[in-house]
Amino acid sequence: MLTANQQNKNPYQSNAKQYPDWFWEMPLDDTIYAVGYSETSAIHISDSEQRAIDDGLKNLSRFYSVRVKLEQKSIRSLGVDILDNNEIPEEVSSEAEAYVKENYQIIKKFVSRDYTLVLVKLGSKDESEPENSIGSALIPTEPHWVTSLPKELGYLYATGESTLYFRELDSWHIAEKKALLALALSMGGKIKDLVKSLDDQMVDISSISVDTELSNVKIISRWKNMELGTCHVLVKMKVDNEIISRNIQQSDQIKESGQDKEKEP
Repeated sequence: MLTANQQNKNPYQSNAKQYPDWFWEMPLDDTIYAVGYSETSAIHISDSEQRAIDDGLKNLSRFYSVRVKLEQKSIRSLGVDILDNNEIPEEVSSEAEAYVKENYQIIKKFVSRDYTLVLVKLGSKDESEPENSIGSALIPTEPHWVTSLPKELGYLYATGESTLYFRELDSWHIAEKKALLALALSMGGKIKDLVKSLDDQMVDISSISVDTELSNVKIISRWKNMELGTCHVLVKMKVDNEIISRNIQQSDQIKESGQDKEKEP
């Protein structure tokens, strides 16, 4: 729920971008939805809308079916990154892209001086004019899922977080990608954290390895922390009970082993 007096409480709120309500809380039915983003061109508004639609279909294809593959290694010493090889390639099949292009609807659109957003969903193709939405710079109150993931039988939940960059649309894209990565990791990825002593200094070496197919992922909610300057996204995916049980066991084992951390002299 939006707080009417939040703008007065938060000194950074006056610089906040406007968003429609459906951006924060996505529709709750079983259909897959996605938001398409584009910066608004004062000269070519129609081009801005088409870019937003293209982006929305790209995102819809990712949530419909995507392969997340990551090999990442980072080395930190005294809190400073020495080596950080971080790429999150996502593979969307041409079949998934072709299917989405023939089975989508543009439900709503929002145009401000900064951004053009469209809400698209998977379904029988309908080229009707979407409903125009109004926006607000008010930010929803902090949702509980930021600190505690929801639990629901038959579903896995995950969140993604990104720094609030100058181009805020980039921040939301990165948060969505990290949410998909977190979901893929919960399906069987490997995380290792090794602390070593190097030249009398403690060096933290972290690695992540994942190669997982995701399908029918739904974005549930978004939130922006203006005080910390972060964007947050909540996603969920339907899975069978066997997979959920396996992931719960893996999660418990990781917690018991201290997140798989080892210390060596």
